[in-house]
Amino acid sequence: MGDVEYQSGFGNEFASEAVPGALPVGQNNPQ
Repeated sequence: MGDVEYQSGFGNEFASEAVPGALPVGQNNPQ
């Protein structure tokens, strides 16, 4: 699912909700 990859990079909020804790702070910074 390419959508997830794009959202995780550009839409940290969405990705964070789907997998809270899975995304490191580093990825949450570059919004």
